[in-house]
Amino acid sequence: MKDHRPSWRIAPIPAVVRETWPTVARWRWVSPLRLWGRSPGEIHLVVVTPLRDRASGQTLRLSELTDPDDAYRIYAWLWKDFVSKETDSTAKARR
Repeated sequence: MKDHRPSWRIAPIPAVVRETWPTVARWRWVSPLRLWGRSPGEIHLVVVTPLRDRASGQTLRLSELTDPDDAYRIYAWLWKDFVSKETDSTAKARR
């Protein structure tokens, strides 16, 4: 039987994510650049670069996510912060 999920849904979890959050046993892809991890009493929201060689994330207690939109806001903030740091480091490297 053919798997009809998008290829990013079944992609392996990047090593940088497994190394940064070693206690998280269960990960799932939310989008091609976003992961959701679960560990007892906590969730881990992570964004990765398109090459999946760098990651940034936030660990929260389950009780902290009271609104379904909270996760989307956190992902947006993580991505914005991540991209701005990447842009800053690239600009500094060019100097």
